[in-house]
Amino acid sequence: MPLDQTLLKLEVSETGKSRDYWATRPWVSGETQAAVRSADIVIVPWEDRGAEQTPSFPTGTAVLVRQFAKLSDVTVAVGIDRDRYAELALHANIKRFPMFFVTAVALPILTTVIANEIQKILDDPSPSVVEMEVIVDPQHGKCISVQYKGPPGDALETLTREIDKCLPRHSEEVQGPQPSAKVPSPKTVPTDEKKAS
Repeated sequence: MPLDQTLLKLEVSETGKSRDYWATRPWVSGETQAAVRSADIVIVPWEDRGAEQTPSFPTGTAVLVRQFAKLSDVTVAVGIDRDRYAELALHANIKRFPMFFVTAVALPILTTVIANEIQKILDDPSPSVVEMEVIVDPQHGKCISVQYKGPPGDALETLTREIDKCLPRHSEEVQGPQPSAKVPSPKTVPTDEKKAS
């Protein structure tokens, strides 16, 4: 009898897991706390995975942190004290990303790094599912959480579409105001008579 498989799971919600929430977790202190409070992107641990329910990151997070370290456009922090950092291997055909807390302004940089990682998955399609959560800090109002579990090829488009629905100003800040479509007036529409001349 075949096992049931989740084909797509998407949850979009407001969340109280703000920057202050992550900076005041019991596993964050001193320099780490200062970094969490000021970073554009914070890579935060899972709080409820594994048998002991201790904060952890998915396997491969350290590699991802090194990718971000190469960028000079943003500041990135890992939301746990160095001596408490641990990665958890969950054996399945799923690529799990760590949870990201990101400012709306830094979101395009985050999506670029994720896009590069997803391209690697698409080139070697052994994981058929990706799982991630992105919490966006709009800097005014509640944070937005988007959780995605589904096909790698749809992940980024789905995430950005859902974030843009919740934070429409974000699109304009990143891409600039979009020109409005102008409908030509009847005087400017070419007629068959003009084409024949």
